[in-house]
Amino acid sequence: MINIEGQKFIINNRMLFPYFDPNVVFSTEKQLIKKEIKNNNCILLRYISDFDNPNYSKFWYIIKDEFVPIKKFSTNTRSQVKKGLKNCEVKLVSHEFFRSNCYEIYASSIVSYGQVPILKEEFKKISNDNEERDFWVVFSKESNTPIAYSSNKISTSSANYTYIKYHTDYKNLYASYALHYEMDKYYLEEKKLKYVNVGARSLLHESGVQDFLIKKFKYRKAYCKLNIVYSPLFGFLVKFIYPFRGLINKLSFKKLTKVKAILNQHEISSQ
Repeated sequence: MINIEGQKFIINNRMLFPYFDPNVVFSTEKQLIKKEIKNNNCILLRYISDFDNPNYSKFWYIIKDEFVPIKKFSTNTRSQVKKGLKNCEVKLVSHEFFRSNCYEIYASSIVSYGQVPILKEEFKKISNDNEERDFWVVFSKESNTPIAYSSNKISTSSANYTYIKYHTDYKNLYASYALHYEMDKYYLEEKKLKYVNVGARSLLHESGVQDFLIKKFKYRKAYCKLNIVYSPLFGFLVKFIYPFRGLINKLSFKKLTKVKAILNQHEISSQ
């Protein structure tokens, strides 16, 4: 993690991403940004501006800024939330409890996406000691078994539901309904945070999770401007292959996934 003009950024795949809320204004000269990109051997830096603009844009975050009680949901959603609350108990737990008891949830979720989970010992070593984070776990009331979790990054104004995982063996308990209802209530009604969010628009495809939250829990799109600053060489390469994006998007090679994301990101930022 590095600090640029008082704001924290993280490095992932040689790209710098903001580690602060999207509503926080980041205004820095491009020459300084390019210097940080070079000093950290990165290819680009990404940041957000004009957050929650009422006008449509091609980039957005999925947020909720007002708690919605059960009675204001649709009849179907109301029934599903009640089933979740009847079957499940949602608790704030310690980091240690999370590391020691939630590996099976993580592994089940990862395998369901056709991916290979990290080993249990690696999972237990995951540490977020340098940040404010809440850990929520959903328990089956019948067996007291942990069946879902959410690891949330907390700031003074918002809660970011960063990592949410569900054990696939317990889908019939409606854990997702219970978890989102209780977390939204806690952060928006009890803690009076400005908003909660579940992340930004996917760069490759529509997100079923985001659609689910908009439809069921009355989340909404907070439109904003995506800004990208490239290193000189990488910027040249992106602009060189950008005219061929239509052809590249038609190809199904797995190795092109990151290339497609970069080109889509470039198109969105160029609006």
